[in-house]
Amino acid sequence: MTALLTADQAWRFIAVCAASTDSADRDVAIAVVDAGGHLLAFRRAETIGHFYVDLALAKARAAAALRRSPAAAMGHWQSNPGVMAALTGLGAHVLLPSAGAFVIRADDGSCRGGLGIAGPATGTHAEQLGLRIAAEVGLALEK
Repeated sequence: MTALLTADQAWRFIAVCAASTDSADRDVAIAVVDAGGHLLAFRRAETIGHFYVDLALAKARAAAALRRSPAAAMGHWQSNPGVMAALTGLGAHVLLPSAGAFVIRADDGSCRGGLGIAGPATGTHAEQLGLRIAAEVGLALEK
């Protein structure tokens, strides 16, 4: 059985991001959800707009719900266009599988949760930041 992602582990992701000496690392919204997509920890830099709150949470939930990297999910959707249309009408949550969305993996490869990073300088930066945070926290991410 996969170990649950704990609130303490989720807050460690937030703490590592907030402690960075790089202002681009700190000027983000970061969300950590459990495998069911339920929010465990969240932080929004006061320097960025409220819109990034929703983006970070949608990215984290997409990673947890789809249990695959955004690249893999997009490849699947391109070959099955009806899947994306169906997903937009399912559930109460918006899903955004894109750069800055990460599956948090257990040692056995199962999904422990999702991490979402959004901000003005995201994209490649979000992917690098997520991997650096995971290395410091000691949990595996799939981007």
